[in-house]
Amino acid sequence: MRRKLKTQDLLEAQLAAVEEIANVQQQAILKLQQQLVQQQQSQVQLQQARSHQIMQQTVALQEQIIQQSQQVGEYVAAVQYWKEQYLASVTLSLELKEVLERLVPERLFELTHLLTTVQLMTQQTREVVSTLPAAAKHSSKVDLPPFLK
Repeated sequence: MRRKLKTQDLLEAQLAAVEEIANVQQQAILKLQQQLVQQQQSQVQLQQARSHQIMQQTVALQEQIIQQSQQVGEYVAAVQYWKEQYLASVTLSLELKEVLERLVPERLFELTHLLTTVQLMTQQTREVVSTLPAAAKHSSKVDLPPFLK
């Protein structure tokens, strides 16, 4: 009977040791689970931050595209304006030439002087147009006269 008691005590001690090991393992599992949850939360926060950053970049690029398209529209309008100014000056110079030829054919020298003045104005118009950005001068939306190309 003593032997049975000794065996029983030994078995109880082994059971207590196994239970202690099981408790330590359970605590380790809980710690690992907590670390895993924290890691997942950190990853979610990082992904949200990256997503927010990408969204901000997208918005900035969209604003830049809108601004550039408005700028192109302004350039096209400026080129169209100068094209109309050129055509009006050409028309006016032709009309002036016709009137002068009818009224004063004997004053050919003066007519030549006036034509030189008109050509000078045309050259100044070209210089103004040459200051426009290249994108505005090469726009396919506007039919430009040869001197503006």
